[in-house]
Amino acid sequence: MVSAALERTNHLVIYNGAYRSISYPNGDVPANIGVCTDVIIRSYRALDVDLQKLVHEDMQANFNEYPSKRIWGLNKTDRNIDHRRGPNLQKFFKRHGK
Repeated sequence: MVSAALERTNHLVIYNGAYRSISYPNGDVPANIGVCTDVIIRSYRALDVDLQKLVHEDMQANFNEYPSKRIWGLNKTDRNIDHRRGPNLQKFFKRHGK
């Protein structure tokens, strides 16, 4: 994981938090843009772990455990962005001991 994260420092990425529709599973925004969570997502993806799919499935089964309703007023999952929100990743890793 450390090697994958360090490798991410070799990429030129411009901060852009705009909402985008992405494919599922293994969806990603264009490689030259991203937000802080994309570093984590892309590092895990280098290890063949798809956080988009894992977070989405866990949120579907346990939506009330996640802060999406409290923070953003949402009532359902959104596989395009849920995994890109820091509080959702924090909850996912807390729930799964990572």
